[in-house]
Amino acid sequence: MEYVRSLQTGYHAKLFAVHVADVFPFPLTKEPSAVEKAGLIRAQAETRLRDFMLLHRFELKSFEPVVLSGEVFDAINGFIAAHNIDLIVLGSRGDLGLNRLFLGSAAEEVFRSARCPVLTIGPQALAPHKDGRFHQLLFATDLSPHSKAAVPLLEQILSRDSSTGLTVLHVLPHVAHPLEQHLRTPEIEAELRDLLARDLHDQIVWVIIEPGEPAQVIPQAACAVGADLLVLGVRYGGSFLRAATHGISSLTNILVSKSPCPLLTIRSSCPASGS
Repeated sequence: MEYVRSLQTGYHAKLFAVHVADVFPFPLTKEPSAVEKAGLIRAQAETRLRDFMLLHRFELKSFEPVVLSGEVFDAINGFIAAHNIDLIVLGSRGDLGLNRLFLGSAAEEVFRSARCPVLTIGPQALAPHKDGRFHQLLFATDLSPHSKAAVPLLEQILSRDSSTGLTVLHVLPHVAHPLEQHLRTPEIEAELRDLLARDLHDQIVWVIIEPGEPAQVIPQAACAVGADLLVLGVRYGGSFLRAATHGISSLTNILVSKSPCPLLTIRSSCPASGS
């Protein structure tokens, strides 16, 4: 709620409060009783959404309530296309382990399928700045095509405000010859800097190349540099979206759970080939 309000203040954004109602299996038939039941579920959802907005003081002049139905990712993607949405904001518990295995992650289904960037606020995220803007960005990249999908949006954010600082983080994989990796570090740093347009290089505060496990290194780096936004390029879920978001864990979902700041994810157009 705090982030939604701060974004509305900081960017004077038009906001939709969207709820996807579960009307399954009633749309599978056109029998009058099924149509009536589906309509009743939608009407109840509309009432609950309006009550929710009143409870949290979302004024209708700034926040438009919308009730959709169907599969969450299909319904939201349809709404995105119809209304030219440029950002989705989600809250997430960041479930891991068995909870994620059996219940899945609705947030991950959205950010691995959405056609626009997704801002996910996890349970450890600190409160937003009063001005509603982000001042210290952390871009974590493994230099894969998936992670590079975030670069155009990063450049757009940085070019709008020259006071915004950026840290670029690359976590080194475990290698058999650490000396060889050490010798390549200057080359990797140059590659990381060159991801961004040269006129934005002055806004790069740190380039961090660190060995270890990404699930541990990335949250630690976010704390160390005082990041208020973690930026990631993520794989497109593709045809196996539901299965991919019901595993024991994924790196992105671990980061949602552990990160001290929100995650801004931009999905690639490439289909998923791993977790």
